[in-house]
Amino acid sequence: MHALDLQNVSLRAEGVDILENVSFTLGANSITGLIGPNGAGKSTLVRIIIGALHPDTGTVTVSPNVRMAYIPQLAPDDLHALPLSVCEFMAIATSARFPWDAHRYHDAMQDALGKVGIRATKLDQDMRTLSGGERQRVLLARALLRKPTMLILDEPFSAVDYHTRGELYELLKTMRTDLNMTIFLVSHDIESVMETCDTVLCLNKTLAQGCHPVAFMRRDETLHAMHHHC
Repeated sequence: MHALDLQNVSLRAEGVDILENVSFTLGANSITGLIGPNGAGKSTLVRIIIGALHPDTGTVTVSPNVRMAYIPQLAPDDLHALPLSVCEFMAIATSARFPWDAHRYHDAMQDALGKVGIRATKLDQDMRTLSGGERQRVLLARALLRKPTMLILDEPFSAVDYHTRGELYELLKTMRTDLNMTIFLVSHDIESVMETCDTVLCLNKTLAQGCHPVAFMRRDETLHAMHHHC
């Protein structure tokens, strides 16, 4: 069963091809990785998937039972400018009259935080005092408040250290299993993507599929093929 289907998606901007005939499907309850160099069109493709941008040609079909949540890339200092508690920050994803009645959603927030391994006592803590890994978990928890069946993540873990990044990739695998989630992950972290994802797509304006190790005899051949395209 497909959660998402793209067929022949193309986009030009100022006379330059950004995406050319991109086609792929996302299976329900799968983890799919998207890799590629800077300027390959990855973020543009994500914007098309979430409906923020329309392609010149091609179709994007989302299964009727899919509810998307999007987690954008954050620079290391992005959240330092937000003098908000965890509770107030998570309330942005609710219908609360921000931030005055954010505490109406305490039970839902506590449940979401528990699913990503954060203690409920963190709700009243200032976002600026959290570690990088804790912030990423809070972002995931905030997305869960929308009860999504699909997560779209654009370079979500680029601002955390290697060990924490590994823990967060493991969390995504757990969420896929425990919450029956479809996950689409954009990342430059090729090694982690290969270890985490069922399928890896390689984008450089056009799309190459079959970049997962099962398609190759040896790992170095896999990486060579990926680098040849990307």
